[in-house]
Amino acid sequence: MPKPVRTTRQKRNREIELRALQRAFLRAYAYCGGVTKAAKVIKTSHVHHLKWLVKDPEYAAKFEEAAVAYRVRMIELYEKECDKRAIEGWDEPVFYQGLQTGLKRKFSDILLMFRLKKLDPSYRDSQQINVQQNNQTNVHQTQIRVVEDGDWYSNADRLASEAAAESDTDPTVAS
Repeated sequence: MPKPVRTTRQKRNREIELRALQRAFLRAYAYCGGVTKAAKVIKTSHVHHLKWLVKDPEYAAKFEEAAVAYRVRMIELYEKECDKRAIEGWDEPVFYQGLQTGLKRKFSDILLMFRLKKLDPSYRDSQQINVQQNNQTNVHQTQIRVVEDGDWYSNADRLASEAAAESDTDPTVAS
């Protein structure tokens, strides 16, 4: 059975419908972040999305933009929640003999620490240092070590001798 011949108007209408379906899918994906979920929202199959990716480079580029938009939106949402838990805290119920007797305000020091590390590099655990010597760039990774017993002064001589030994064995460190 031969395929029905489509007129120019029918082809144009089909193209308009296809573009509208693709835009709806991209909006749904940018909101929910899942191909299957987005396909269910607009009542189509996720297979259409896969075909569009392969056949339509313009759609593929717009899909990447939608994916970036979703990631940016979720990062902002997560950062907002981290800030809320770290600064404002949350109420946790307090129980005594099986009965709730009150609420205790809890805060997350860890979330606050990670937000601070993101915002201010001086709080980060390691730093990358580029050293230019003889027109050659060497990258050194500096790790901050925590002294277990907490008494830095008693370990200062040991740390100084370790640092001196490292500089003696590393040919890229200038004397």
